[in-house]
Amino acid sequence: MIRIITDSTCDLNNDLVEKNEYDVLPLKIIINDHEYTDTIDIKINEVYEFMRQGIIPKTAQITYEAVYSAFKNCCDSGLDLIYIAFSKAMSGCYTFASLIAQDLKQAYPDRKIEVIDSKCGSGALGLMVLQALRMVKANLSFETIVEQLHFMADHVELVFTLTDLNWIAKGGRLSRTAGYAGTLLNIKPILEVEDGKIITSRAVRGRNHSITEVVTEIVKRSKAFPNQLISITHADDPQMAYDLEDQIKNFLPECKTTINCIDSVLGVHLGIGGVGVYCFNEKPKYYIFD
Repeated sequence: MIRIITDSTCDLNNDLVEKNEYDVLPLKIIINDHEYTDTIDIKINEVYEFMRQGIIPKTAQITYEAVYSAFKNCCDSGLDLIYIAFSKAMSGCYTFASLIAQDLKQAYPDRKIEVIDSKCGSGALGLMVLQALRMVKANLSFETIVEQLHFMADHVELVFTLTDLNWIAKGGRLSRTAGYAGTLLNIKPILEVEDGKIITSRAVRGRNHSITEVVTEIVKRSKAFPNQLISITHADDPQMAYDLEDQIKNFLPECKTTINCIDSVLGVHLGIGGVGVYCFNEKPKYYIFD
């Protein structure tokens, strides 16, 4: 048997999977010098409440003990494991887990252990985890699942827009002057992933233009694979997510969609307000669509 493990940067609608099908390793959220375990001690709505008060949370990666314990429990239970990690370009989770995996491979030579750099997070990571779970149910081999996940990591797309630049300015990822001016002029940045990192590719003016830009990009990038599940996440802006979903379905009637609130870790860095859309730009060989 194969156990799928991910971390709390994964946004996956639990309606799509059964309970206890996979394990989630929690990152840490630090607020006013108090450390919270993501998804256990604190939820995203609570994080947003602190942010509305002007408090700037920080994040920290998974503890050694949490990773080691999860991996060792699988090995002790006679399970092979695949950990699909948050992008190593944005976090140390992948590198950290890889070192632990190497140690356990020596201690458990009969067990198969693989750590995958998803090169993404949020809904994109959720799409990969969902496919991994479905491939396990379909009894595909460990090696095939690993191969497919590497393919997905190379072909997953993310397009995101923010409604308020002030927050990323507060967090130091944009000058305060630029944040203030951008908000005043109703400028909405369009974010994408490049080499595993989130970058600002361009900017448009106005909410409707930003939605149109995101939809246009996703339609273009999913052109070769229209009948897939497209993930949408929002930063405490469900209406924007629903508006975007309607437009996507108009252009891609063969697709299915799922909507979630973005995870706490990326929520901390991106701020309140905005939506992200995730898809594959090419169909994986063993993609399971149901």
